[in-house]
Amino acid sequence: MLGKLPYCALSFGGGVQSSAIYLMLIYEPWRLLEVMGELPDKVYFADTGAETQNTYKAVEYMQSFKSIAFKIEVVSNGNILERQYTSGDFNPLFPFFIKQIDGNIGMAKRQCTSEYKIRAIQKACREAFKLTNVKLMVPTISQWLGISIDEPERIKISEGTAFVTRYPLVELGWDRDRCVDYCLRWKWTPTKSRCFMCPYQSDANWLELKRDSPDEFENACLVDEKIRETMLWRDASTSKCYLHRSCVPLREVQFKGENDLFADECQGMCAI
Repeated sequence: MLGKLPYCALSFGGGVQSSAIYLMLIYEPWRLLEVMGELPDKVYFADTGAETQNTYKAVEYMQSFKSIAFKIEVVSNGNILERQYTSGDFNPLFPFFIKQIDGNIGMAKRQCTSEYKIRAIQKACREAFKLTNVKLMVPTISQWLGISIDEPERIKISEGTAFVTRYPLVELGWDRDRCVDYCLRWKWTPTKSRCFMCPYQSDANWLELKRDSPDEFENACLVDEKIRETMLWRDASTSKCYLHRSCVPLREVQFKGENDLFADECQGMCAI
């Protein structure tokens, strides 16, 4: 068991779990200190440039506390969509679905997490804590992630790196429902964090976006169409790219309202 590390940072994703952690930092920091033995020196939100409006509202609301000790700093490694369309790099930056001419469906490699969440926050940590050796492998920074006890498949063990992941909600014994209740206790209604065009969304999430935020859904439809126009990294005559797992244009999908089929919501897997 490692002792207290020199530095500590919270990855704030704007979703249910990290909102509960942040509100506890504001209202009851002693509870976290008692369990974790430390409090964050920094709180970072990594902005991909394509987060949902609800995610940005969560960041704005938490920033309204104007906490000096736990100020949320927004960091970025660029706009994921701008780079996807204009960089000349035809490799997929987020994991859309690929349908081959023979009907087989695959999924592009997920690079958005590492490029736009992990790298942005770890770079900010190294700069803030003046860790100039980018190859530093000695455990130095305790990095808090908002993953709860009902999500064991999302808990990752960090090895051979300066960053040691810790899970305050797991150490508190909290599940997602308790996080929701805690947020409501402090008059905040949390929502799930994600990018508006994230292919990991369930039908229930797509339906919610279409119903509650039609402008964002329209933007997602435009992204869905755009990737079929610009993703020429494979022969367009033999494969096409889609945001929805059915590999049907997003505008034409008949959503079934199913709950999450993927555990990897951005608040936990992306906001590392």
